[in-house]
Amino acid sequence: MKAKKLVLTAACILVVLCGSLSENIQEVQAEETTTTQTQTETVRTVSVEVNSTDAFDQIKTAVIQNAVFEESGVDPSLVAIEKCEMTIGAIDTTKVGIQDINVMINVKPINESTLLIKQTITTKVSLHIVDTQAPTLGLTKDSVRVQLNQEEFNPWDYIEYVIDNSKENLYDTLQLESNVDTYTEGDYFVRYTATDSSGNKTEIELPVKVSKKIVVQGGGVGSGDEITYMLQLINNVRSENGLSALSLADEAGQTAIAIRASESVGDVSHRRPDGSHYKTALSDQGVSWDHSPLEILTCSGSTVEAKLNWWLNSPGHRSILLQPNYDTIAIGYSGNMWAAIVY
Repeated sequence: MKAKKLVLTAACILVVLCGSLSENIQEVQAEETTTTQTQTETVRTVSVEVNSTDAFDQIKTAVIQNAVFEESGVDPSLVAIEKCEMTIGAIDTTKVGIQDINVMINVKPINESTLLIKQTITTKVSLHIVDTQAPTLGLTKDSVRVQLNQEEFNPWDYIEYVIDNSKENLYDTLQLESNVDTYTEGDYFVRYTATDSSGNKTEIELPVKVSKKIVVQGGGVGSGDEITYMLQLINNVRSENGLSALSLADEAGQTAIAIRASESVGDVSHRRPDGSHYKTALSDQGVSWDHSPLEILTCSGSTVEAKLNWWLNSPGHRSILLQPNYDTIAIGYSGNMWAAIVY
């Protein structure tokens, strides 16, 4: 009888031990499951422009803004991003594509009293190197005036630069469209198109005017590259001062200013040789105006830039060039004498 009780007691103890062992095993399995779930890392996508000079900072900022609230429950604005230290795998920003990298960031709050549930962020990042920026195309002039029948015109001469963030050589693939006919007077254009390997495109047009060379008796000149260049410089100054660009006068206006330039050689006066007002040079050519014409003269300086600077350094002449409501300017020269009338 005693033997049966002993066997029964032993069996009960074994059942209890097995039950306890089973519970422990379940707890361990639960812990392992929790640990496995905790170790499952989120892959975060970050996009950076090709050849970006601040890719490191962009990655750090993107990860912090995306992960801090998610993992720590803290508003990312409370994090001092510039103080956070980041360890990152090797990256290559020179080629468009996707790279998988590991990132670890030690998060620093702006206020040291801010409680961060998680002070270290470890994550995988799918780094997308992209190219969304169009090339930059620059020309040496805003517009060109070509002399009828006598000047060769090569549109390639007016390209100043073609650059792209991909650092590709786009000059060799630059496309050009032109309808310029140097044997027929008129207004034309040249369209330049630069496209990088990602398909980003930039187009820019160069206005071209083909006209007769305006030279009057006495040597006054009212057409040519120097006059076009002076117009460009004047309009640059107007733009810097928030003013609209002036248009170069038509052939009649340019003929009038060429006459005024030749008349002013040796006699810098706003009166014409016959004593009449300079405005009559315009009216004699059939030019009309909405705003009272204002004339400026100079024989100072030996370059276009120097002559413009002389005008700009004179308050009276500067105010004429920066008239806010005027829209037309006639520009001409004779030797070292330059003349302009704004109207």
